[in-house]
Amino acid sequence: AGAPSELEAVIVRALRADLRCPPSMATIAASINISERTLRRRLLVADLSYAALLDQERMRRALALLNAGESPMARVAEASGFSDTRSLRRAIKRWTGQTPSQLRRQAD
Repeated sequence: AGAPSELEAVIVRALRADLRCPPSMATIAASINISERTLRRRLLVADLSYAALLDQERMRRALALLNAGESPMARVAEASGFSDTRSLRRAIKRWTGQTPSQLRRQAD
């Protein structure tokens, strides 16, 4: 997909700041002095979505923590913004086609 656009970079930075309680689109739009409607339109034109960017950042954080291997699942879930380990396990299966324990075994 090439280098991330400036818009994508702004949103990703905002999401990374707090995945547990990600900022709303309205908050992100306000931070770059545009309306939420303009932000939505720009995302559409760039073929991006807030939900997909949030999912991508949660995946990045969760997989990094899992690969590090030290964190218990509950901590990985919390740090990557999931309400519980069950949601995290389902997301990992969706992202990788594998269970968290299969991924951890590969990392060893």
